Amino acid sequence: MSPRSWQERIEDILEAIAEIQQFTNGQTFDEFRVDVKTLKAVQLNLIILGEAVAQVGHDDYGPEWGLGKVAEPCQGIEHGRPVDDSGTEAASLQPMRR
Repeated sequence: MSPRSWQERIEDILEAIAEIQQFTNGQTFDEFRVDVKTLKAVQLNLIILGEAVAQVGHDDYGPEWGLGKVAEPCQGIEHGRPVDDSGTEAASLQPMRR
């Protein structure tokens, strides 16, 4: 398989963001917290986003843009260490089962 370009990775990021917005549109946080299907869909898209950001971070522009800081919380979700935007582990999210 050929490596994806940074432009394709940016498209992956934008698609993941758009899906998260679509899945959560109109939901309150309390509704979101108990909606297992939406939680898992958002988790998957955060994993996709984190992987794409991490790969762009290895490209020429990544270090300059500081993308590693964006990827860390997303990758934490994939590895069972979900965090909120302050870096604190989020108790309401569980790791995805494979």
